[in-house]
Amino acid sequence: MGLAPLAAERPAGGRYEFRSHSGDVLIRLANDIGFELAAETFSGEIESAFPITPSGGRVSQGEVHGVHRDGSVLIEASTFSGDVTVAKESRRRGFIPPPPGFAS
Repeated sequence: MGLAPLAAERPAGGRYEFRSHSGDVLIRLANDIGFELAAETFSGEIESAFPITPSGGRVSQGEVHGVHRDGSVLIEASTFSGDVTVAKESRRRGFIPPPPGFAS
């Protein structure tokens, strides 16, 4: 599994890419970060602990393109065989996983 923490201090306009061929991608984000998400998986699911507003009309089990808050940071995540998960970071407990059964 890939682990990719991003802090809220990241500058607007930043771009981050996370790729895996065979494995999950886990991205932990601070609660107050705004981002645009472009996530894809061929054989897996995409989950987000943040509400995502669809953009570009593409939301399915294997593909999500959308925005949370101001969309100031671009996050591209993909895996061929695995899940893409965007989780909330928590200072006390490490991170808060997405709610059970929640998929964007």
